[in-house]
Amino acid sequence: MDLSWSVSVTGAVDTSTTPSVQYTYSDPSSGSRLISMVYPNGRTIDYSYGSGLSNNNAALDNAIGRLDGMVDGANSGDMGTVLEQYSYLGLSTIVARNHPQTGINLTLVGSAGSIGSGGDQYVGLDQFGRIADQKWINTTTTTIT
Repeated sequence: MDLSWSVSVTGAVDTSTTPSVQYTYSDPSSGSRLISMVYPNGRTIDYSYGSGLSNNNAALDNAIGRLDGMVDGANSGDMGTVLEQYSYLGLSTIVARNHPQTGINLTLVGSAGSIGSGGDQYVGLDQFGRIADQKWINTTTTTIT
């Protein structure tokens, strides 16, 4: 299912001249997931569900429609550049966001041997599972801030 969305900053939308963003969704029988988004300049962002981009269970990601990453579509049929990968605790709590750029990964997971206030490896979560501290990691120096 394809949708197009146009917004004009100068008045009424003229569908023949106003730039639009196009959204592609999967078949409703598979959950109507957002599959891709195409910007007016032609750049495509593909959304991945269970493709194995992250260290999640790919079959589970696919079955429940859980996003495991976003890819800058190369418009040539290949995978393109991975823009973001997600790792989860349970079914929906994102505990890590990994990026291809150096120094901007986010994690709620501590380094080896770290114990959070909940008595587990998730140092960014409190004992009730709420976000207590977001850890940004410089991947070149492994410095956590």
